Amino acid sequence: AIGARLGQANTLKALGDLSVREDDLAAGRRYYDNAMLLYKLVGDRVGQLNTLRQLAQLALKQNQTEQAAEYYRQLLVLADTLPAYRNHPVIQNWRREYEQLINGAAEDPQAQFIQQIIALYQQGGADAVRQALTQAGAPEEMINNLLAQLAAMGDDPDDEKPSQPAQTTLPTEIIQNWAQNTFAVMTQIPEKRGEWAAALQQHQADFGQRGTDWAIEVAFVTALLEILEDKPATLPDDNPYAPVLQQIIAAIAKFREDAS
Repeated sequence: AIGARLGQANTLKALGDLSVREDDLAAGRRYYDNAMLLYKLVGDRVGQLNTLRQLAQLALKQNQTEQAAEYYRQLLVLADTLPAYRNHPVIQNWRREYEQLINGAAEDPQAQFIQQIIALYQQGGADAVRQALTQAGAPEEMINNLLAQLAAMGDDPDDEKPSQPAQTTLPTEIIQNWAQNTFAVMTQIPEKRGEWAAALQQHQADFGQRGTDWAIEVAFVTALLEILEDKPATLPDDNPYAPVLQQIIAAIAKFREDAS
C-alpha cells in the first residue's frame, strides 16, 4: 500500500539523517538512496526534495562537488514543478547554496562562511550551530553573539523582519524532519530515542528564549517530547502544528498495530 511505502521512505530518510549526524556517511547514503526510490514510487515529490538536498550535503561532506551540484540541479528542477514550493524561503536558500557551489568559491570566504552558518541554523537550529562552532574551536562569546544575530534574523535571513514565526510555521523541511525522526525512534530505532529527545530539548530551550511569539513552537516540541515518553500528547485545534502531531501519533499507532 502507498501509505506503508511512504512510512518506510520516511523511516529510511530519518535513518539517513541520524547516520550522517553520527558521521556514518556510507550508511547515510544507502538510506537516502533507498528512501528516494520509495518516494519516487509513491510520487511524494516533497520527500524527494528533502532527500535530494540531504544527498547534496552528504556529497559535499565527501568532497564530491560535481555530484553535489547534480543533486542540487535535480532538486531545483523538481521544485520548479511545485508552485507551492518554487518560491518558498527554504527553496530560495537552496538555490543560493547551488549558485555558490557552481561559482566555485568565487565569493568572499567570510560571506560563504556566513551563508553556511545561516543554512545550518535554518536546518538544525541554534544547537546545531553551537555544536559545529564549538567543534571548530570558536570562542564562546563569539558563538553567543552569532546565535543572537541569527535569532534576530528569523527563518529567512533575506527578509528584514523581526524574529517572529508566521502562522505558516517553521519551514516544511524541518517539520517533516522532526516528524520522521520522532516516528523512527518510536518504531524501528528505539535505541536513538534518548539522542533525539536531547536534540528536541535544545530546540525547546531555544524557542523558549525567543519569547511569547514562539509559544506554538514550544508547545509543538513539548508535545513531541511527550510522545517520546509514551505520554498522551495533544495540541489545541488552533495550533498549526496540531495536524502534524496527530499524523505522527496515528503513524506510530498503525506501526504498532501492524507489528502486533
